[in-house]
Amino acid sequence: MAVVPFVQALASRAAQDAYEGARELLRKIARRHRADDEVVISDPQADLTLRIHIEATDEALRALAGLDLGARQTGDSPAEVIWSRERRSWEIRTATRWMALVNVDREYFAQMTADSTDGAQGSLSFPPYRPERRIPITGRGLLQIGRGVHRGARPEIDLAVPPEDPGVSLRHAVLEEQSDGSWTVVDLGSLNGTTVNMAPDPIAPYTPLPLVDGDRVHLGAWTTITLHRI
Repeated sequence: MAVVPFVQALASRAAQDAYEGARELLRKIARRHRADDEVVISDPQADLTLRIHIEATDEALRALAGLDLGARQTGDSPAEVIWSRERRSWEIRTATRWMALVNVDREYFAQMTADSTDGAQGSLSFPPYRPERRIPITGRGLLQIGRGVHRGARPEIDLAVPPEDPGVSLRHAVLEEQSDGSWTVVDLGSLNGTTVNMAPDPIAPYTPLPLVDGDRVHLGAWTTITLHRI
């Protein structure tokens, strides 16, 4: 995924110049990425952000360069621009944005304590402070959920941040963005498992589970991550 200040050129009515620039830019990106990758184009002066799904054919690039993006903005929200092979044209729609809310969850903690059979949960105390963390996730592809540094890398959702959750594995789970902008959660074979929406059983390890707006991902001793579409 690349971020480039290119909106003004694409929105220009000098279509041939914009086409040449768009072709050079997107072909460079297409050589480095999968054909179904996307480019995030941001231009603060135009107050416009686009998520363009790459279709690096001459026809698609010429159509993109001639598209007056400024005149077809969808309001304050970012726009998503997708090439329709069937219609042979670009479709512009409001992009979906997602936020992950990370919270210390008393209800989940109580369930974990009640379900504990080895007494380990009984030795834990619910944290006295519970600051909510709001993490924008749209466009980030893959977010690791874990605790502390593992092999020199720190997870994007680090549950070693106070109050540290001792029930979370170093590499516990991942949130993975799909091509349509939706999300899945995958448990990475964690010690204590991952559940969704207070289900009695954990999800199957290494098996993506689709998530929808408002779904709650529970892990560790007291952590709940809620996905919100905004």
